Amino acid sequence: MINSKGPGVSLDFQIHLTNACNLRCKHCYSKPAGTYLTSEQFDHAFHEVLKYMVFLKAAPGRVTITGGEPTLSPLLFDTIGKCIRSGFARIALLTNGTLITDSLARKLKKYGCTQAQICIEGNRETHNAIRGGTFDQVVKAWEICRRNGIAVFNQTTINPLNYRQVDDIVNACKGNVLYTRFLRQIPHNGKLGALTASEWMDFIGRILFAYRKDWPESLHFIRVKDVYWSHVFRSMPYRCPFNVEKYPLLPTIECNGDVYVCRRSNIVVGNILQNDLKTIFEKSDVLYRTWQQKDLNVRCGTCQELDRCGGCRGMALAVNGDIMAEDPHCFVSDIPKEWFADAARTMGKTQRRPAARDNVKVTTEEVLRYLKLKGTFSLALRQVAERKLTLKAAGTAGIRISPGELQRGVNTFRAGHGLKKATDTRQWLKSNGVSVEGLQNFVRANLFIDKFKKTLAHTANEKNGHSSRPLKNFVEEKVYREWLNQLLP
Repeated sequence: MINSKGPGVSLDFQIHLTNACNLRCKHCYSKPAGTYLTSEQFDHAFHEVLKYMVFLKAAPGRVTITGGEPTLSPLLFDTIGKCIRSGFARIALLTNGTLITDSLARKLKKYGCTQAQICIEGNRETHNAIRGGTFDQVVKAWEICRRNGIAVFNQTTINPLNYRQVDDIVNACKGNVLYTRFLRQIPHNGKLGALTASEWMDFIGRILFAYRKDWPESLHFIRVKDVYWSHVFRSMPYRCPFNVEKYPLLPTIECNGDVYVCRRSNIVVGNILQNDLKTIFEKSDVLYRTWQQKDLNVRCGTCQELDRCGGCRGMALAVNGDIMAEDPHCFVSDIPKEWFADAARTMGKTQRRPAARDNVKVTTEEVLRYLKLKGTFSLALRQVAERKLTLKAAGTAGIRISPGELQRGVNTFRAGHGLKKATDTRQWLKSNGVSVEGLQNFVRANLFIDKFKKTLAHTANEKNGHSSRPLKNFVEEKVYREWLNQLLP
C-alpha cells in the first residue's frame, strides 16, 4: 500500500461553500439549489482533510474556495482564516466576479486570500451569451482585485461557441491578469455540447501558429490545462486526476459533503461527512479501475505515451459513456514524432531559466520591498502581531508547555512537512535558513496559541453545551478572532 508521498509533496483541496449562485452560466456543471455548507460541516470536513494530509505526509498546499458563488456564503472569511492558520498559505477564490467590490476585496486580502480566478468566456458578445451579460463586471473585478493586492488569473472553458476566439481572449487578458488558462468543456451538463476533434485541433492550432513566434514567453502567459498540451509542452504540468495515483492530492468537496477527484467529470467517489478521505479513495470502484488502467480502450491501452498522458477520463465518459473509453480529442498519435522533438526543444528553453535564477543573490531588504509592493507585507505583519499579542496574553494567563508537549508538537510539524528522518529535517531547516532552536520556538508558540484559544472559548462552550469537537473548534476560532479584533481592528 502506498501511504507516503515523501518530503516536498503538498496537498491542495477545493471546497464548495454553497451551490447557490446569482448567475446561470451555460457551461457550468453546478445545479444551483441554495444549499450551504454549515460551520459544523466545514469543521468536520476540514478536520478530515488535515487527517488525510498527515496520512500522506504531505505539506499544506493551495486551497481553492468556490461554489456556486462563494461570496454568497457566510462562511467565506472564517474558511479563509482557518485555512491560513492551519498552514495553507495559498488561498484562491474561484468567483464569477459580479459581487466583487473594493470593500469586499480589502476584507478578502485582510483575511489572507492571495488569488482570484475570475473568467471571461470569449469576446464580449460570446461571454455575455454564456454568462448573462457580465463582461464589463468581470473586467472591473479584475481591476478591483489587482488594486487591493489580490493576484488575478483567467480560465476560459473552450466550447463550440468560443473555440475560434483565442486572440480576443488573450488580448482582453493582457495587462489585466497574471496569465490566462484554457480547458475543454466536458459536456455532461448538456447545455453547450462537446467540441468535435477538429474543433479542438482548430483551437490548439490557433495558439501554436499565432503565438509560437513569441515562445517561450507566450507559454508562461497562455496556459492550457489539458493532458495533451501538458504532455507535449510541460508548461503547466497536468494529468487527468483519475490517472494520477491511488491517493489523489487534489480532493474536491461539495457543499453537501460529496467528494470528487475532478469536479468537472461529475463523478462522486464518496461523502466526507460519512467517511474519511483515505477510506473513500481506497473503496472507490471508479478510482480502482482508472488507477489500475487495466481495461482501458484499446487505443489508449496500447499507446506508448500512456504513462505520460492517460487521456481525460471525464471526457471519455461524457462522450463515449465509459470512463475507460478513448478520449475523443487525443492528438498525440496523429502528430509526427519530429514535431514533438521540436516542441521539447522549445520548452527546454523555458526550463533553463530557473537554474540561472538560483545563482542570483537576494537580500532581505529586497524581499521586504517586494512584499510591500505586492501587497502581502501588511498581512504578514498583522499575523506576526497577532502571534505576539497572543503569546503575551498566554504568559499572563499562566499557560505552560511541557517538554513532552513540545516534542509531540515538533513531531507533528515534521510529519506535516514530510520530514520522516532526522537528516530530512536538518536539510529542510538548512534550506530555509532556520535553526533547530528557531523551529522549537515556532512550534512552542503554536502550542501556546492553541492553549490560549481553548482557555478563551472554555466559558462559551460550557455555557452553550457544545460537546462535539468540530463545534468546539468553531467556537474557539470565533471567540479568539473576536478577542484579536478588539486589539487589532
